[in-house]
Amino acid sequence: MPEKPRWWVLAMGAPYDPGDFEQREVVRTRLRQELLLLAIVPDDYVWVWDEQERAQLVLRVFDTRDAADGYAAYMTGRGVEVRVTRVMRQ
Repeated sequence: MPEKPRWWVLAMGAPYDPGDFEQREVVRTRLRQELLLLAIVPDDYVWVWDEQERAQLVLRVFDTRDAADGYAAYMTGRGVEVRVTRVMRQ
């Protein structure tokens, strides 16, 4: 039986050059600080890389798209730029 998809709600940070490690760390630090100012602290700091070449931090994982969309709407209301995507396989 295929595994049911799970959904990430990702906080979106600034773009960066993926070949510039120092720039990537600066952008990640800035996103962590912006979230801390809003009292948002993820359980773990799981960073996602994809074709967007932006800092993307997993805020929470959900079993349904509807639950993820609801949390994303809540985070957007708090001023956080977010996106919802399927959990990527490692």
